[in-house]
Amino acid sequence: MSMLKWASPLDEIDMLRKEIDNAFAATTATNGTGLNPAVEVVETENAYRLRIPLPGLPTENLSEHIHIDATQKNLTLSGEMPPPELQPGEKALMTQIRYGKFYKQLSFPDGIDPETIEASYSAGMLEIRLPKASASQKRSVQIQVK
Repeated sequence: MSMLKWASPLDEIDMLRKEIDNAFAATTATNGTGLNPAVEVVETENAYRLRIPLPGLPTENLSEHIHIDATQKNLTLSGEMPPPELQPGEKALMTQIRYGKFYKQLSFPDGIDPETIEASYSAGMLEIRLPKASASQKRSVQIQVK
């Protein structure tokens, strides 16, 4: 015979409160812009490497959709995931894909060199390499499409 754990109404209310908090945290993390793309940050001795999944971006004129700005300590990533254009006679019945503007700002305690940042976009993945440095400058980065 197995025992079932009884959940009190207070446990259920606490669970609901946590879900609501998580929903608000996801919304406010986007700086009110709507999308909050996931980011993977890997650190090596000499650099940071970021991977951000942004599937479906048009590869022509990519810099119109993604903007990368960097200072000695911060990287700001912003842009827009445009919805696909519907063909004449088509109408969207359902979508679970999120479109719209996004904004991410990341801080790096060791500092980064904005002059040597490299970015590429391939197969829906944006990769950014941020060499560590001490120069205090600001730079916009052009993304190379591979």
